[in-house]
Amino acid sequence: MTNSATRYLVLYLVNGREHQSPWFSDRGRAVLALQVLQAKYGERNATIYVD
Repeated sequence: MTNSATRYLVLYLVNGREHQSPWFSDRGRAVLALQVLQAKYGERNATIYVD
């Protein structure tokens, strides 16, 4: 059986260039990072990617 743990990262734009956060295994931590990055760079410039 393979490890199917869900991972999260936050993708965000800075001056039109895409950046990404480190990977998170906890959705709560990813949401917190998303909120911080949205406050810093704008709500439309950050989103959570789920793998």
